[in-house]
Amino acid sequence: MTNRFIILIVLFSFGCNKKKLFTQLEESQTNILFNNLITESDSMNILDYEYLYNGGGVAISDFNGDGLEDIFFTGNMVSNKLYLNKGEWSFDDVSEVSGIEANNKWSSGVNVVDINLDGRLDIYISTSTFEPDSLRSNVLFINRGNNAKGIPLFVDKAHDYGLADMSHNINSSFFDYDNDGDLDVYLLINKMDKYKQPNQYRKKLIDGTSSKNDKLLRNDYDDNLGHPYFTDVTREAGILIEGYGLGISVSDINKDGWKDVFVSNDYLTNDLLWINNKDGTFTDRASEYFKHTSYSSMGNNIVDFNNDGNNEIIELDMMPDDNYRRKTMLTENNYNTYINNERYNYDFQYVRNTLQLNQGFMDGNPIYSEISMFSGVSGTDWSWAPIVGDYNNDGLSDLIITNGFPKDITDRDFIDYQTEMTRFAKKKTLLASIPEVKLKNYAFKNISSLNGVILFDDVTNEWGIEEPSFSNGAAHGDLDNDGDLDYVVNNINGSAHVYMNQTSSLLNNNWVNIKLIGYKNNPDAIGSTLTVYLSNNSIQTYEYNPFRGYLSNMQNTAHFGLNSLSVDSLSIVWPDNTISLIRNVPINKMVIYDYNNLSRVVKGKEKKKSTLFSKIDLGINYKHEEFDFIDYNIQPLLFHKLSQFGPGISVGDFNGDDLDDFYIGGSRSYSGTFYQQKNDGTFSKENLFDDNSGDNIEEELGSLLFDADNDGDDDLYIVSGGNEYDKSHNSYADRFFINSNGKYIKSNDVLPKFLSSGSCVRASDYDNDGDLDLFICGRVIPHEYPFPATSYLLENKLEDGILKFEIVNDILSPEFNNLGLVSDALWTDVDNDNLVDLIIVGEFMPITIFKNHKTFFKRLRGTGLDNYRGFWNSISGSDIDFDGDIDYVVGNLGNNTLLNIDEGKEIFIVAGDFDNNGSTDFFPSAYFKDSNGDLSLYPFFTRHDFQKEVIAVRANYKLHSEFGNTTFDELINEIISSDSIYKSSVNFLETSYLENYGDGTFNLRALPKEAQLSKVHGIYLDDFNADNYFDILIIGNDFGGEIGMGRYDASNGTVLLGDQKGGYTSQNIEESGVYVPGDAKSLVRIVVDNKPILLAGQNNDKIVSIYNKNSSIKSIKILPNDRYAKIYLNDSIYYKREFYYGNAYLSQSNRDLFVNNNIKKVDIYGSGDSFRSIIY
Repeated sequence: MTNRFIILIVLFSFGCNKKKLFTQLEESQTNILFNNLITESDSMNILDYEYLYNGGGVAISDFNGDGLEDIFFTGNMVSNKLYLNKGEWSFDDVSEVSGIEANNKWSSGVNVVDINLDGRLDIYISTSTFEPDSLRSNVLFINRGNNAKGIPLFVDKAHDYGLADMSHNINSSFFDYDNDGDLDVYLLINKMDKYKQPNQYRKKLIDGTSSKNDKLLRNDYDDNLGHPYFTDVTREAGILIEGYGLGISVSDINKDGWKDVFVSNDYLTNDLLWINNKDGTFTDRASEYFKHTSYSSMGNNIVDFNNDGNNEIIELDMMPDDNYRRKTMLTENNYNTYINNERYNYDFQYVRNTLQLNQGFMDGNPIYSEISMFSGVSGTDWSWAPIVGDYNNDGLSDLIITNGFPKDITDRDFIDYQTEMTRFAKKKTLLASIPEVKLKNYAFKNISSLNGVILFDDVTNEWGIEEPSFSNGAAHGDLDNDGDLDYVVNNINGSAHVYMNQTSSLLNNNWVNIKLIGYKNNPDAIGSTLTVYLSNNSIQTYEYNPFRGYLSNMQNTAHFGLNSLSVDSLSIVWPDNTISLIRNVPINKMVIYDYNNLSRVVKGKEKKKSTLFSKIDLGINYKHEEFDFIDYNIQPLLFHKLSQFGPGISVGDFNGDDLDDFYIGGSRSYSGTFYQQKNDGTFSKENLFDDNSGDNIEEELGSLLFDADNDGDDDLYIVSGGNEYDKSHNSYADRFFINSNGKYIKSNDVLPKFLSSGSCVRASDYDNDGDLDLFICGRVIPHEYPFPATSYLLENKLEDGILKFEIVNDILSPEFNNLGLVSDALWTDVDNDNLVDLIIVGEFMPITIFKNHKTFFKRLRGTGLDNYRGFWNSISGSDIDFDGDIDYVVGNLGNNTLLNIDEGKEIFIVAGDFDNNGSTDFFPSAYFKDSNGDLSLYPFFTRHDFQKEVIAVRANYKLHSEFGNTTFDELINEIISSDSIYKSSVNFLETSYLENYGDGTFNLRALPKEAQLSKVHGIYLDDFNADNYFDILIIGNDFGGEIGMGRYDASNGTVLLGDQKGGYTSQNIEESGVYVPGDAKSLVRIVVDNKPILLAGQNNDKIVSIYNKNSSIKSIKILPNDRYAKIYLNDSIYYKREFYYGNAYLSQSNRDLFVNNNIKKVDIYGSGDSFRSIIY
């Protein structure tokens, strides 16, 4: 029976069911019998050598030049194998004849390259593990051509070429680092030190002396030898930092025409991003480019996932996808990790896959946001190779991930058993007790929108990637020349997997494969960049480099899936930085382009794009400082810190000179700071407090500059917050300062006596008596999270020049008592009845509106918002849709989190004193996959973490596996006997736009995906591009997130441009010019030289100042008692703006009105019957 007939039978039976994209072919069909068999022994086993199961690689290339791609496997304890493609999915094992077996070598990574420039593909193999040194010298198989039977013959010439390195090589990558036209090589070196703990903090070795230091070898062509010889230039190139290297990718990261190197390092050692200095040296800039990376970093890949012309970076780790594996593998949270990171200068790393979204360039550098949780690819268990290609030819690059491990030495129950039994149990017994991790590869279909945030859909079963295995290296290539990418996997202790891609027969999508022929010293054109311009004006970009994923070599062609489109043109940037532009590119076939047969021009510099915003230097030399209080020592199961919420910024006029000044809040041990504007538009730091301002024990949150006593100057209110002390500590008393000739004197008699850990303070004359009243947001009850805190309504009782505020909760709205964990509030007239209402947002709360009934406030029901319980942080208002009422933008947690919630689901929390020890215990939950792959509600943290909160957890669940099978409800029923517990939930995480219908009801719509990448704090609404539509600028992050999930840090500031249909389009950083990368909190507008400037306050970081380049504006001075304005574009179309004393998280902006030059009229309404009109 022929192979063709066998395959037809398989396809026929397959077609009876739902058709799947890939079909796994049997050994009997392909004749591929490779099995990377690892045989453990007493001297070679996982307990003594943790890299025993790191596996081998795959190379797909045409070794004999017959037009069919062949397959090469590296073996560890077994010989390498070469299978020649005979067509019709039949392969011949020619390993012994070809001479590539490399017996007695532990072969790992494989590169295929024409190293001696003779037109034939050679094979370079990285070797490791074995002793003595001679058994791990790298192998270079020079292709001597085919024998009479068409079999390529190889001979090892590594020593002759200077490539027989013996430094425990794991992989390598060939590239032209010095732009001299030939290919140099980077060696990825990973030596496991037998008696050292690889995760133990110690001083980094950054002087090149480590046995785990990678190497760079320069290609020096030797005329006498007639071939290249490689010279070690590691030290002179500056490659001096150690690492347990597992993954390597080469790319022009910063688009300067010189190749850079990204290395993913295992264990504690940080990843390395070697940026090419263009002078033969490199500088590691990983800590500058990435806010965090994976921890146990494995394979990586660099590719443009969203077709915007900028490459993303994906690297893999070990975060499991299901609850049971999470609970039996993950370690307990330990804040000492952060302390030691700082002490030993390690970067932030987390146990999960990371996907670095390229958000565009600023000052010549790419700006990244890590979005793996948002994109749905953060957890794929013990993962090795990220293989990226357009597998369904729909025009977007998809992702397949190999994974699995024969001996799970990270299993917490095994670790406990090993710790207890090491001295007593035989090694054989210990080895037999280690569980295995046999898993399916993961397949993810790219479902991103063009130029947008990247999203994937798990299509593992749908695409037919279904057989569990211990998979390591993998490669793709078009093995049957039908226009789609087939997939080959190197498995440990199992047969290699060969998957036939059936896209060409199942889908009617166009495609093109492009093969390049380069110049003499780089005949394969490695390092070229191809960009196809498509018929719908979109683009696709690919860097021509086959060394990708993990230990493997892809087919060296550029594959572009086109969906239903055609190619308008093709741009090729060759390795020498010349460009060829080609039109009339045929599709649905392989196309070959030769460097020597195409016209070329020298690549010029790209024009710098114009941005909406630009940085501005105001002479503000300020850096916020925050004492690192460890909230988790008090309540171990918090989602985030409660002591790291500042700083707030308030804008006012300290000295009555009509220039904007600002106050930025301090923190525990650090006082707040006054910045006063000078006549030249710069700011000077001033000490305007009297000697009785405080003891620097307060954690300052919100502040407000306002004329409390109607004497014509701005007084100052400062909210005390945080979580550093017990709730009865006097540091939680708010403070009020009277402005006395530009100095601020603390008044002890103005405020009522109350202690509260608050957030914001907001002012408005809610009772229309001519003075400003206050609302103080109660953020948390210290050490008793998440019990609801009381917020305070303070009525201004100014009489005969005597200022006094009184708490009027019980009189006007008892619901303010124990209201919730309030983050922000806004005084606003929701229903245009000329009475100012109050909108309140917070954690575990719906967006809550209290309507002003003149003599009392009552919560408004039936708003359409009651069912949206979120981690709401911030709110800002404006008439976004031009219908005469105020709409709102509300900041939330976002979706780049492990707490993702599907529609109709909610995560629950419970709290109480579960162990009767007088302290508050907090139990959170989250949705994870159960054994069937369905999402179920489980405890969020591990058994070790929960037992820190309630020791009974340890007694009730003696094994981690028992806890791993326990749902959240089962945990609650088992541990909590009392009915007097506090319960709450969250069911919505998106930052959103609230459309006000004007009748007390709202339509809530999530903002675009770009707004959901991190927690949102600062919000600013205005028309940034002078098109008369409201745009949105948001900033955020939260660097106090719990240790396992880590810092919320993906936001760099986001600009959303509004349109006439109520939609929003995100601007990348190159378009917006906004870059606020830190733990951003407050965002205020301040006026300098009659121009609106934005100041962003960042926790433990500097203030960022930017200005909008829209010059088509004019300003209108707003008086203290002005409440709102109607701005007319013509006689019938107008929008409304309110003038706030505090607007968005911990922020108080200048109240002046800025309008576009095409405005016809502005009507301004003040308190009482006050009104004025300005006509243009």
